[in-house]
Amino acid sequence: MVDKRWIGILPNFVTTASILSASAQLGHLNMGKTVRCLAVRLNLEEIAVKSALLDMYAKCHAIGDARYLFDSILEKDVVAWNSLILGYYQNGYISYALQLFHRMITESDVAACALVGAANVFDIATASSLMDKQG
Repeated sequence: MVDKRWIGILPNFVTTASILSASAQLGHLNMGKTVRCLAVRLNLEEIAVKSALLDMYAKCHAIGDARYLFDSILEKDVVAWNSLILGYYQNGYISYALQLFHRMITESDVAACALVGAANVFDIATASSLMDKQG
């Protein structure tokens, strides 16, 4: 039975981003894709929704989809940059993570935030060691 109080009430961008975040934490790619379809139908194009979607793709190992979405975002915020960098790192693409981190520092307005947060992703010694191993 449907609760009639909820008929006609649609999620906004905050609700959508939250559900995408939950999908990411659970590793539930299909749920995230379903929510993405709803966001498209409702024209929820805010950066918060795109960043949550990017994070969900990366955490669900759909790194190609994450990169495609990242490239489509014109005004990237620190969440978008960090989501893809961390996604590359967590999926074993260390050299891509480092290249994107360098690009973020040189090309974006979020460089100050990036430098402060870099230690949380991986330290320079670890990064250098991993780069040497990858060639």
